[in-house]
Amino acid sequence: MADIAYMNQFSCLSGLWFLMLDKGVPRHPGPLKVRPHWEALALQSEYVELVAVNDSFITTEYMVTLDLAKGVYAKFIDWDEQMFDRETSYISVSFSTAISEDLGQVEYVLSDRTGTLTENIMIFRRCCMSDTLYGENNGDALKVVPIKSNDGTITYQAQSQDEEALVTAASKLNMVLASKDSNTAGWLLFLISD
Repeated sequence: MADIAYMNQFSCLSGLWFLMLDKGVPRHPGPLKVRPHWEALALQSEYVELVAVNDSFITTEYMVTLDLAKGVYAKFIDWDEQMFDRETSYISVSFSTAISEDLGQVEYVLSDRTGTLTENIMIFRRCCMSDTLYGENNGDALKVVPIKSNDGTITYQAQSQDEEALVTAASKLNMVLASKDSNTAGWLLFLISD
């Protein structure tokens, strides 16, 4: 509605150019002689009128085309036979047309420690913390080191707080860490008799 009111305002102004005709030119059929500055004003007002009328159509047409393209992309994702879960045999179903915008935007994968989100199917490959690389290339970096003090008590130091907590709790139950296999993450604990 605002575009129509805007168009009508400039239509009225652009219609005033005929009042500024040269007085010495006889009125006869043919091209009218108009003073140059009024002709420029008429062209400017026609251009503004054209933009005002068409700007809403161009925006609407662009949005409709973009939404249709997003819908087609979502259908291509639905029809892709390789996008399914092998364990459950569920195929991909897109409920939103914005799914194509989200592809390729994943930078971080966050997981909980209990595996309820990932169903424990994630495999630890590699990680870097404080300029130290942990993972397949550096398998012996994660260690629990027993340190025997002068009075004979054993304390444990580890890179991981979880490993340290497990071994410390086991030592309070009269168990001692005998060895740890870094390839299988297996622990060998011996029970010390009272």
